[in-house]
Amino acid sequence: MKIAYLILCHRDPGQVSSLISSLDTPDTSFYIHIDRKCPDFAVQEKNNIYVIPYRLREEIKWASKEMVIATLKLIKAALDSPVQYDYIFLLSGQDYPLKSNADIITYLAANKGANYIEMISHDDPMYMRYRKRCDIFYPRFVLSSRKLLNGCKRLLIELTGGYTHTFRWAARRSPYNTTFEFGSQWWCLTEECLKWIYNYIEEHRLILDYFDHANVPDECLFQTVFAMSPYSSTRLDKLTYVDWDKTRRHPRILTSSDLRTLLNSGRLFARKFDCSIDSDITSMLEKERRRL
Repeated sequence: MKIAYLILCHRDPGQVSSLISSLDTPDTSFYIHIDRKCPDFAVQEKNNIYVIPYRLREEIKWASKEMVIATLKLIKAALDSPVQYDYIFLLSGQDYPLKSNADIITYLAANKGANYIEMISHDDPMYMRYRKRCDIFYPRFVLSSRKLLNGCKRLLIELTGGYTHTFRWAARRSPYNTTFEFGSQWWCLTEECLKWIYNYIEEHRLILDYFDHANVPDECLFQTVFAMSPYSSTRLDKLTYVDWDKTRRHPRILTSSDLRTLLNSGRLFARKFDCSIDSDITSMLEKERRRL
């Protein structure tokens, strides 16, 4: 089985190299996007490791469209390859596998043709909060993690109807009467499904332009287009374990104390790891993977 890993990274080249080494087999390829803000970040290229050239990299801003553009560049690189992949994963540089490479292949083969992408149910109480990310026009300057600008964004949300409602005068008209879907940024899709999604976006540029002024589009665009695709009935849940700390805006950093939880999660990958906080957890996971 041929697998491509698309990796978005912005810190700790050593940790990214460990991630690549843990997944490197004769049947895997890696496509790497390094944040343009990190010119000294280096990943060694090989026959199966391609790094987006510096001149083509995006300077990724939190909650903004640059993350989507960087992902699309990775997708194009993989689709342009002469290799035909069975599955293409989107990972971050702070992910790590929970299963051996053999187990990853066995899992995917057992569900061949399935596409793994999270989509929040429209009946979920959180769905309307997610909808707010797309329903109104967000000036680019408020799409920031800085406290002052985040306060401006909260004020904008309240003035336009609050987190679960949008006044009619403030609602944007979606392109092509699109129904927006939401879920985790991290997915695993078949090459034919991902090719359909990529081609749709290329042919319907208004949907991509719409996300210039949406909040966190990387957790919306791919779910939205997937739902319109002929592959929508093949969906299974995401394969990456993430522990969202409700007191913060980012996933909790996983440490050695999480080992049993991770191994029992049933997922193939997990995030978020930070070797500057706990360098033992990935080593412990690697020992467990070798035992499998």
